[in-house]
Amino acid sequence: MSTFVCDPDQAIYEFRNGNPAGVQEFKETYPVESHRGLTGNFRSSPVICRLAATLRSAGQADQSVGDTANVVHPVLLLTYRGRAPSATIGRAFLDRIAELNLDSSDATLLAHCGEVTPRTAGVVPSDSNGSSRIESLARRLAEFWSPAATVRSREAVVLAVETLLLDLMGLRQPNEHLLRTVERAGIDRRAHRRRVLSFLMSLPIACGNADADRLAWIARVHAETERLNLPLPAGVTVRSFFRRPTNAQWSTHLQTPVDLGLKCAKIHEVKGREYGAVCVVIPPNRAPENRGEALFVSWEARTDAEAKRVLYVGLTRARHLAAIAVPVAFADRCVAVLTAGQVPHTRRDL
Repeated sequence: MSTFVCDPDQAIYEFRNGNPAGVQEFKETYPVESHRGLTGNFRSSPVICRLAATLRSAGQADQSVGDTANVVHPVLLLTYRGRAPSATIGRAFLDRIAELNLDSSDATLLAHCGEVTPRTAGVVPSDSNGSSRIESLARRLAEFWSPAATVRSREAVVLAVETLLLDLMGLRQPNEHLLRTVERAGIDRRAHRRRVLSFLMSLPIACGNADADRLAWIARVHAETERLNLPLPAGVTVRSFFRRPTNAQWSTHLQTPVDLGLKCAKIHEVKGREYGAVCVVIPPNRAPENRGEALFVSWEARTDAEAKRVLYVGLTRARHLAAIAVPVAFADRCVAVLTAGQVPHTRRDL
């Protein structure tokens, strides 16, 4: 006798060609009389079960039957302004945890993108508006040394700096992938990676907020880059490539933030885990992807979408308290969805 168990609402690997429709089709190969619905939830409180139901395609709510069956904490809706989430979200989440006498060590901040939650946890400073090479390098350095860094995120930094130095040498064609450049130019990849790691290790991981501090940091970048003795194309110098940004806010990446002590992760990394309290952070809507808008359209219409399934997985990690941090532009729409689903909630504008 074979048993097949699935929850299509937790199918969150569409970006890796995962096919939720294929799972449903496979289910139909079993006789209808053999289907059994699993509706008892041993993890989450009734409020969280009702929240999860608003994100499900079928809309049914599980019955809370575990240790949290009598927990009645409403969903916490945090609305924020600005171009990016900040540590004010983490602080408000911690305040609510304290009000409810929950354990902050059993709480986590989650997001679809790995760069979002470290800022809401206070591990790295909030993003700034600039996009110069100096700012890019400062941001990458902060990500490399962040307490929230993972093997994957550090590898992403190394790849980005590898590409940056290839651009400095004039070897990379427009929009060309790093590996294609390495192959075409006959570069010793191992030697190039060692050069990049040495470069990253040599740069100061902090920078003050005064002009003198910023000038000193940029001068160090110039000195360490020149020490690499890279062959440069005609007309290009280290100083012209790494120009001083006009926006002084780039140095905030390298200023020590106040670590709130909250765990943070990408939703894909915590699938199968559970926490006493969870806050899922939805970043601002940005073109051309417009992921926030796509999420709310599918949530409101109860249509299937990867973004909705990712949110479902994140929020259902919670046992006692679920929180959602949304840009103020989506606040009223979020309230409407929760109200229509009869989900008890409280709202705090940050």
